[in-house]
Amino acid sequence: MAILTAIIGLVLFSLTTSVAGAQWVVQINGAVDNPFSFTLADLVAMPETDVSAVLLCDGAYVTSGVWTGVKLSYLLEQAEFHQNASSIVFHAQDGYTSNIPIGAIQNDDVIVAHALDGEPLKETLRLVLPNANGEFWIAWLTSITVSMDPYTPPQQQMIPPPPPPLPPKTPPKQTPTMPSRPAPSENQTNTQPTTPPTDDQPLQQTDSSSSSTVPAEYGYPVILAAIAVTPTAIGGIAYDRRKNKTADSNSHQPQL
Repeated sequence: MAILTAIIGLVLFSLTTSVAGAQWVVQINGAVDNPFSFTLADLVAMPETDVSAVLLCDGAYVTSGVWTGVKLSYLLEQAEFHQNASSIVFHAQDGYTSNIPIGAIQNDDVIVAHALDGEPLKETLRLVLPNANGEFWIAWLTSITVSMDPYTPPQQQMIPPPPPPLPPKTPPKQTPTMPSRPAPSENQTNTQPTTPPTDDQPLQQTDSSSSSTVPAEYGYPVILAAIAVTPTAIGGIAYDRRKNKTADSNSHQPQL
């Protein structure tokens, strides 16, 4: 019973679509010298063009395939549109409108489609604009108006692009540091390095109890010489004192 109901529904839908398609009329008006109307059957009889395109709505996939229809430029040429026109306005059965610049008709892949992959469209007619957002792919098309008004794109709710990735963090350059000397402990003595003597610089020993720098091997002869000279010096001094005393006594005697 359910299968029979589904079959009847499909038949009724097909008949309704066929009747609606047969009665479907599209008007071309506005800045044209030869306004006219055409039905779905008239459109199918015109020169057809196949366009492979993907329908996306704000980046979301809707459908894709080979669309079959008639070039928009061909339809406007039949209506003898004004060459100084600026835009084209499309109207849908549900009141939705969309507009595109007049220059878009120069693209041969802009068509009014009636089939997708060889099957009639459920929406009867649809404007196909490859690489454009789905809001411009107006469906249930009922009229095409050529306008002299400047083209103004519709307001779109733009999705902000994701922020650019942050550059990878690079570790800061480390400046090499000289190792610090450890502080000497109480048990260590701070000794200065000594320079070994060369051949032309004799090694000298320093007596820690005296500030004299006389070599050790000359110490004893010098002491003996000093001991020997000392009595002579003392005797000379005593002789000079006696001589001076005798001279003084002679000078004080009375003269006869």
